[in-house]
Amino acid sequence: AGHADCAFPCECGRYVELWNLVFMQYDRDSQGRLNPLPRPSIDTGAGLERLTAVLQGETSNYNTDLFWPIIKTAANLAGIRYGIGQFGRNPLGRELNTDVSLRILADHARAGTFLIADGVAPANEGRGYVLRKILRRAIRHGRLLGIEGAFLQTLADAVIGEMSAAYPELDSARGLIERTLSAEEDRFTHTLQLAMKELDHARVRMPDGGIVEFGNFKTQLRGPDQRVAHGNAPVILGEGAFKLYDTFGLPWDLLAEIAGERGFEVDRAGFDAAMEEQRQKARASWKGAEKSVANPVYQQLAEASPTRFEGYETLASDGCKLIALIRNGRLVDSAQPGEMPGENAGEILEAVLDHTPFYAAGGGQIGDRGIFAGASGHPLAQVLDTYAPVSGLTVHRIQLLEPLKTGAMVRAEVDPGRRAAARHNHTATHLLHAALRSALGTHVKQAGSVVDPEHLRFDFSHFAPVGDSELEEIEARVNREIWSDTAVQTEVLPLEQALATGAMALFGEKYRAQVRVVSIGDFSRELCGGTHCARTGEIGSFRIVSEASVAAGTRRIEALTGEAAWRQAREQDRALRRLGQLLHSSGDQIPQQVETLVRERQRLEQELDRARMKAAQSGSASQRRHIQGVQVLALRCDQLGRAQLRQLLDENRQKLGSGVVALGSLQEDGKTALLVGVTPDLIPRLPAGKIVKSLPGITGGGRADLAEAGGREPARLDEQLEAVYAVVEQMLLKNGN
Repeated sequence: AGHADCAFPCECGRYVELWNLVFMQYDRDSQGRLNPLPRPSIDTGAGLERLTAVLQGETSNYNTDLFWPIIKTAANLAGIRYGIGQFGRNPLGRELNTDVSLRILADHARAGTFLIADGVAPANEGRGYVLRKILRRAIRHGRLLGIEGAFLQTLADAVIGEMSAAYPELDSARGLIERTLSAEEDRFTHTLQLAMKELDHARVRMPDGGIVEFGNFKTQLRGPDQRVAHGNAPVILGEGAFKLYDTFGLPWDLLAEIAGERGFEVDRAGFDAAMEEQRQKARASWKGAEKSVANPVYQQLAEASPTRFEGYETLASDGCKLIALIRNGRLVDSAQPGEMPGENAGEILEAVLDHTPFYAAGGGQIGDRGIFAGASGHPLAQVLDTYAPVSGLTVHRIQLLEPLKTGAMVRAEVDPGRRAAARHNHTATHLLHAALRSALGTHVKQAGSVVDPEHLRFDFSHFAPVGDSELEEIEARVNREIWSDTAVQTEVLPLEQALATGAMALFGEKYRAQVRVVSIGDFSRELCGGTHCARTGEIGSFRIVSEASVAAGTRRIEALTGEAAWRQAREQDRALRRLGQLLHSSGDQIPQQVETLVRERQRLEQELDRARMKAAQSGSASQRRHIQGVQVLALRCDQLGRAQLRQLLDENRQKLGSGVVALGSLQEDGKTALLVGVTPDLIPRLPAGKIVKSLPGITGGGRADLAEAGGREPARLDEQLEAVYAVVEQMLLKNGN
């Protein structure tokens, strides 16, 4: 502001904070109470950048040599200069402070590089989501500066070049950083293209209350728009904004930034309402244990009589006292066999014991099944599932075979075969986790798992598909550990001591002061409360069934062990032999013969498509009509897919020069597809979307030049195509030709 003698703390920018202290004394709980911390402390706010600015005599962190080389690299990529207060124009003509965008690129590239080197991968939650937002904002500002193509790798190289002397792990992780940035940049570029295309169709409320499409208005806004400052800007409706976020992955802050550049605002209240509606729908779909978590009955039982778990040592416990019976969330003193799931719809009967060998579902491993037996060994109840609604309490879902009262003594017996299969698969997930980190890199982190007796599913953070050769190597590493018959050791340690041994902990998990460490030789060491084999040889064998993406930055492997893996191999071998018999070929020649057959089929399908297109085109002349001086063609073209319909529609629009083209087709799934296209000169009078919406029995719509619709009544397709002529005539008469 040009102040030279103002007093502190004037906010003109003359005074720069170099140091601050935060005195941490209390912990505020969920009720707002302030509880004294066991170890009050002081947090200093003097970071590396601030101290560097002091030492180098700068008032801005970005003018120090911590940032300047990265900013210079970004400026060279954009073909602009930094540090002279330069203003430019973004692609839409609005003013852009290029210095700010260059600083964003430098800051976000540095932060992203360090996060990836530290093992964080782009994701939709937690640390990965923070990284994703940082990178996407950088990509966005790079595009605003006019940088074409991928550029984050170049900025990361500049970061590594400047910082690797002090942080050598950056250079070690260079390959991982470059691959992650490349994958994320490609992914977001595609996402942004789809989102921007969809943004054109977003509904906008104008200051006069009228509703228009964003795409029909955006190009009229050039240069600074003062309506935003006066609160009188056009507003993108919240429902459409939420669709851009939910369906097309455009984050709220980025949407608001894009809208602001064009002189628009976004209806935040409407966006939040749509978000809350989706959350309510998600909550309504929760079932079973998730609903019961909030029941205070479980918390009271956990506080009064916590369950002692004995399942690590035994599969059967005698003298288990029945602490509580719970029917549909309410405590009952007794229950009869008629009060059980299956006989009375909706009835849920649960039992709590003072000690139990049943493992409660957790850590990805499903809950145990088994029986409750009486003193004579006679079964009293079947245990259908076991779970822990609150910490410290094990709840058994049961089906009664005999009357049962609280206070009764029972023998709790776990199904040994089911537990053994689950143990094998759980130990195999630990081996798989270690093998993935060994083969792909230490950035791999578990992102979820399912362990049941039939199979295992393992989700992990990784930026790209795992190749076939890598999967083969991972599978081989796991099997080598199985065949080595390594002992699986468990020990209970204080959390800090366990982490000091190098045991893997899952980010976001809550651990107690004492934790269980599961070690498999030098190959794997993790914190885990699940049940495991005594030796890896018990697993028998390990076989990867599939590898796929479940979310951006998250992959999933499904696998089988032991007998299940053997059965699957036998089934595949049987299928291969049958295929060989059909092809009159041996195993080695089958792939080549199948490839030949596939190529021949593709050739024949292309010939058939060309014949269908030719037949459809030949009938176009006879269906062409002149309506009020406008050429209109409505043609049925069965067995043409939507892509072929679009191609045929474009060809006919070009032939007409000026006119309306409607094509309908009966699809292979029994549904109908109908496309309407209008040449540019007729769009004001005959918008395609309005024509489609006026047809009988049709649901659909679209742009003014091209609209698509679908139907579930094939018998009406001819009627709908014939109606095109009448609809066009009515619209022309209404609009006065």
